Amino acid sequence: MDIIKSHENIFKELKLILTGMEFNKAEYYSQFCSLNFIKGINQVSNHIKLQLFNDSLGINYLQGHILLNEVNEILGKFVNLKGNNEFITLKDYINKEKLTNKLQEINMTLKNRNKSQYLIDIINHIKNLIIPFFEKYPDIEAINNEIINKVPQKEYTNYITGKTNFKVLIIMKLCKNPKYGDFRNWALEVYKRGIEIDKTKYGADYEILQSLISYLDNEQYIT
Repeated sequence: MDIIKSHENIFKELKLILTGMEFNKAEYYSQFCSLNFIKGINQVSNHIKLQLFNDSLGINYLQGHILLNEVNEILGKFVNLKGNNEFITLKDYINKEKLTNKLQEINMTLKNRNKSQYLIDIINHIKNLIIPFFEKYPDIEAINNEIINKVPQKEYTNYITGKTNFKVLIIMKLCKNPKYGDFRNWALEVYKRGIEIDKTKYGADYEILQSLISYLDNEQYIT
C-alpha cells in the first residue's frame, strides 16, 4: 500500500471516531500530509491538527488549538489571518513537554509495527491531553481569567500565538478586563520605541496597533 493511501486510511478511521466526539468537520490535505478535525461551540472553534511524515505513517505534529471567532472577526480587519496561522488564538503551552514525549511514544509503537495499537494510542493522546485542554478553556472568559489574569505578561507569547499583543488587547476589551488601559499604554510605548530603533521593521505594526486601539476604544465592534 502506498503512503498516500495509508494516510487516507488513517484519516478515515480517525474521522469516524472523532465525528462521534462531535468533531463534525474533517479536512485532509494530501499534499501536506495534514489532517484537521474541527468542533465549533458558540464563538469557539476547537481544532485538532495531525501532520504525518511525507514518507511514513509516523506523526510529525499532533496538537489542539483554540480559535476565538469573536477575536478573529476583529483581528481580521487589521492583519492577514492566514499568515503565520494568525487565526489560532491559544495553544497548549503547559503540556508542551508531555505532548512531545507522548508523540515519541506513539511513533515508537508504529516502529514496532503494532498498527492496531498505533490508532488506539492516537485516540488516547487526543482524549487524555487535547480534549482536557479544550475543556479547560471553553470560552473567551476562561482565557481571560486563566491566561491573561494569571500568567505573567512576559509569558503571554507562550500561550497566545502570533500577534500576541493585538489578540490580548482584543480579549481584554471584549471581557472588560480592568488591565486593558495599562496594557494598551504599555503596548503603545513599546511599539513606539520599536519604530525609533527601526521604523522599517516596526512601523507597520505600530500603525496597526494604533488603528486597532482606536477601533476598540470607540467600540466599533459593537453592531
